[in-house]
Amino acid sequence: MTMEELDLSHIRNAEGEKLQYILGTLPGLSGPAATVEDVLFANESVRNLLMTAVQNQLFQKSKIRGALEASPLRGPASPTGPLIYEQQ
Repeated sequence: MTMEELDLSHIRNAEGEKLQYILGTLPGLSGPAATVEDVLFANESVRNLLMTAVQNQLFQKSKIRGALEASPLRGPASPTGPLIYEQQ
């Protein structure tokens, strides 16, 4: 999961730099003046990416919760059903 967080951090940083470039505020770089349409398109792109990132985080949370709630005492299935180990 740590690699996913790092990847997400890189994506968010790239999106921020894209907005800075479009707005002409990225240090050391300058491009043509952005139109209102350019800004609106970039804003929608960043918004969609962030919504996807939030959905990914919710999915990861669900997977972690499922792993934490899984019974550590349930063993592999046997012919009569799952083996249950007694706590000692």
